[in-house]
Amino acid sequence: MGLSLLVVVLHYRGMDDTLECLASLSRQTYPDIHTVVVDNGSGDNARIRLAEAHPWAEVLELKENRGWSGGNNAGITLAIERHYDVVCLLNNDTVVPEGVMARLMETIAFLGPCFLHPAIDSYGVDNEVQLDPAKPEPSDMQVTPVPGRDGLFEIDMTNGCCLLANVSVFGKIGLIDDRFFLLCEDTDIGKRASKAGYRRYCDASVRIEHKESRSFGGRRMPIKTYYGIRNILLFAEKHSWLSRDLLGFGRFVAWTLSGTAEAAGARHRSWWGLGFWFLSSNVFAQATRMGIRDYLLRRFGRINRRDEVKLRSYSGTA
Repeated sequence: MGLSLLVVVLHYRGMDDTLECLASLSRQTYPDIHTVVVDNGSGDNARIRLAEAHPWAEVLELKENRGWSGGNNAGITLAIERHYDVVCLLNNDTVVPEGVMARLMETIAFLGPCFLHPAIDSYGVDNEVQLDPAKPEPSDMQVTPVPGRDGLFEIDMTNGCCLLANVSVFGKIGLIDDRFFLLCEDTDIGKRASKAGYRRYCDASVRIEHKESRSFGGRRMPIKTYYGIRNILLFAEKHSWLSRDLLGFGRFVAWTLSGTAEAAGARHRSWWGLGFWFLSSNVFAQATRMGIRDYLLRRFGRINRRDEVKLRSYSGTA
């Protein structure tokens, strides 16, 4: 008897993306698959619209936006309660070609309890890859081919846009840390799984497409900078980076700030220049300061509403 699969699609005010994602899931050939859309407090009549377009998909409505971490935790909890064997956390801004889930389920049955990804391409962009161990991409990813299984690699990272895991893994390591809300939570749960002895893999023989950062409004947005800065500090704290290597951690923070400044269009040529940018009125610098402030004040979860409104009011330009 095959493994049962629950696909959790997290929806938050991206109805067109969710509908396209579900349309691709409707073409999957794996026999024991069930899909639940977790409506993360969208307030956009998701249940009615989804029932009209895809009545086979279950909708779980949450009263408030719990972020990637809390929304997916609701789906994982459902998988545990209903005794599914495998759960797939799937972003709603993905498109899954026919046959992908059947191949991934075959692979996870071969591997046993683990974390498993497909290769991930950027949606609608030729030759732009987000995850592919055969290249490798990201270039700093550590990759080990799995003998006897073409296209299968062990990797040292976790990508939450499409993540399959045996439900038993979460029984051992617990749910996703709600403090992250958005960003770094997949890296954290992957690190925790690795520490518990579970390996992470990518089956590059199958590929999906990902639109990336649609919930933020784009790849480079101030609100994304806020969560990225705050949460990388939390991640480093949780995994003892700061206490193990204070100097290395300091360098990492400095280079993170430098990369953020460059992405925001700053032309700093020295650490003094970086300091001036950090204290400037640039919206990305403001988002960076907010992230550091809230980390130090232990303000985790969703950013407070006033700051969220302020950061989301800006476009993605510096």
